[in-house]
Amino acid sequence: MKVLNGNKDRSKADVLLDEFFAGQRLSLRECYIVLTGDHGVSGEFARCDPARMREHFGAAFVEALDSTSWAVALGNAIERRVHAEIDDMPELQAWRKIARPVPVKSFRPQHGTRIGGYPNLPAVAEQGAYAALDSPGDDNASYSLSKRGGTESITLEMLANDDAGAVRRVPAELARSAAMTLYEFVFDFLRTNPLIYDGVALFDATHGNLGAAALDTSAYFAAATAIGKQTRPGSGKRIGFGRKYLVVPLDLQEAAFTAFVSGQREVSQASALLPEVLPVPYWTDANDWCVVNDPQYCPTIEIGFLNGREAPEIITADAPSDGSLFSHDKIIYKIRHAYGGTVLDYRGMYKNAVV
Repeated sequence: MKVLNGNKDRSKADVLLDEFFAGQRLSLRECYIVLTGDHGVSGEFARCDPARMREHFGAAFVEALDSTSWAVALGNAIERRVHAEIDDMPELQAWRKIARPVPVKSFRPQHGTRIGGYPNLPAVAEQGAYAALDSPGDDNASYSLSKRGGTESITLEMLANDDAGAVRRVPAELARSAAMTLYEFVFDFLRTNPLIYDGVALFDATHGNLGAAALDTSAYFAAATAIGKQTRPGSGKRIGFGRKYLVVPLDLQEAAFTAFVSGQREVSQASALLPEVLPVPYWTDANDWCVVNDPQYCPTIEIGFLNGREAPEIITADAPSDGSLFSHDKIIYKIRHAYGGTVLDYRGMYKNAVV
């Protein structure tokens, strides 16, 4: 199995294939022939030009040059394009506004830590000693990582027929699928209202963060005020400040825009009190909405990524004399994305479940 790690020392093959996926070269068949010397597009190593492959694929392939060099180079290009496509989807990166990403080293149960606050700092007299502060306590919320992914194939026919459009769509659609899966995973904490670390639903009357008011400015400020009045564990201080995000279904985006966006020019001096509106396209309940505090100010949701890898990886398992490349004239690529998450603290989130 070969893991495509996106070698920073870009070979001529990397440059050529990146140009293809960027639409700067029209022909995938041309790229293949230039890189391998296999003018008949046979997919057979015996019909390739080893000297040309060494020249274009670089030193990394010199010692173990075989027919998988093309597969790995193409897979590396697909992975780079997947990452570039994800970077070009800011709307699907909105989960970062309400959650905190962290690196995780294994699939063992993880413990997201919520640390309480300190009380006010005491005054220190001239030449006086500094007293030890009361260290805040901490609580844990457990979760485990899981893998998400699947396989896709590039066939010899696609290459020979120069089906450039279909091949270019592979990284674009893989990127959208991976980004949407992660996006929905995070926003589902708000949508599904799961049980959290204390055995109670995230949004619950006992948490003081569940209402039933329809969206308007009064209801929003009531929710934001309820969050602000929550107290930090340990210090007992109110949360108070912190930017708020108003999370709504598409059905409520016009109402949210009218209430909080269109009038901001006239009330710029009060902009700190206004939320940033985050419409969530896949939410189907037309009335429910949430307010979420900035996770940099108040813990909300933690998302752990295996080895800190926040972007999906592309892997190929083909060998020159067996596997799908030999038996079916196709290269199979696997996309893998490993992450998990949990609610760290309910206090920074409020939901109105409108009946």
